[in-house]
Amino acid sequence: MFHEERSIYVYNTKMQLIFANDLGVKSRGLKDGMFNKDLFVIYGEVSALWEILKSMNTKKSIEGKMYSIVDHRGITHEVKSDFHGVYYGNNRFIIEIQLEEKNDFENGLNLNINKIRRKELYDFEDIITANKLMLKAKKKAYEASKRESDVLIYGETGTGKELIVQAIHRNSKRSSEPFIAQNCAAIPKGLFESTLFGTEKGSYTDSEKRKGIFELANGGTVYLDELNSMPMELQGKLLRVLQERKLRRVGGIKEINIDVRIIASINEDFESVLKNKKIRSDLFFRLNIISIELPALREKKDDIPILTRVFIDEFNKKFGTKILGVSQECMKHLLSYEWPGNVRELSNLIEGVFNNKSCGMIEYEDIKDKVRINNLLGQYDFKKRVQKFEKNLIEEALVLNNNNVSKAAKMLNIPRQTLQSKMKKM
Repeated sequence: MFHEERSIYVYNTKMQLIFANDLGVKSRGLKDGMFNKDLFVIYGEVSALWEILKSMNTKKSIEGKMYSIVDHRGITHEVKSDFHGVYYGNNRFIIEIQLEEKNDFENGLNLNINKIRRKELYDFEDIITANKLMLKAKKKAYEASKRESDVLIYGETGTGKELIVQAIHRNSKRSSEPFIAQNCAAIPKGLFESTLFGTEKGSYTDSEKRKGIFELANGGTVYLDELNSMPMELQGKLLRVLQERKLRRVGGIKEINIDVRIIASINEDFESVLKNKKIRSDLFFRLNIISIELPALREKKDDIPILTRVFIDEFNKKFGTKILGVSQECMKHLLSYEWPGNVRELSNLIEGVFNNKSCGMIEYEDIKDKVRINNLLGQYDFKKRVQKFEKNLIEEALVLNNNNVSKAAKMLNIPRQTLQSKMKKM
């Protein structure tokens, strides 16, 4: 199984690199001091690899996985690898065997800096919708692509935030420059600052001189997903970068000028993140120059038939199958379901059917088990239960006061503006 002509890497359950063969060392510029270190110390951008390794909780292999990684030199590797979970004694290890690497080479040796090229980015035409709320968000995003101001996006997990962000970058004057996306929830707390701002050699034990994502994206766009997961103490440093477009690497004294556009997103509503102090108010208002709100799938159910058709066509092409569509009864259940995982959940549900069926119509029998399980899980979702209770309370107050908003707000003991805001969202 193991061939010397392949780059091979071995990771332990702590997500540390413990071995690489000679080709692997050479390919990613590894040094002796990097072994048995956290992946975020070794690599400049590693969220995709981190997620792959976290998913390897069994002996089941992951084959032919494409992902991008930025090494400590700032070089991007777009690789295809097999991952195997193995046991040796009582210890479990994950072996990565790199099958191929797709990079642009200069003179056969040097790799280009981290760039996701235009053809690899989603465009506005890829965001398919007939829903008024989504069309409004899409139009606002297109207008934002022609501006240079920073952007703040709100949308639940699975609503397509990164599609919108990529489309904004692709249609901006920065489209030929780097686009780097970083999920803030995927970075260990102790490595936030070095990941964003880079490090100087010797700033901490075994540290190397390394660019952070802001320097790597210079001239382009940085997308910070789940900003509400960023530690409060680091948000102040991010605010300074936004205001001055300058940064200091960890352990450095030199100020480095940067030219990047920041697009950030949160997966909780604006009022909630401010009230619960998950985002500094000064950072929120600095980013919220352009704000875009993406509706949840339960708020745009008119898109479900359209998206279902799109996913069926996509998976027919991918799997070489001949699924014709969705039966009327099945569609009725799809429309009545609340979709806590939004568009991503719909896509996963349809793809799951393709693993058990190759032709004919998708019937309710094909999806009912997954829908039933997800509904059961939704019953224990605290946030959604509270939202449902709140909605019922507001509706009751409005009925009792003949839809008089001022009287209903007084009955609920909340400001009229707060009630109007909640009604708009509901």
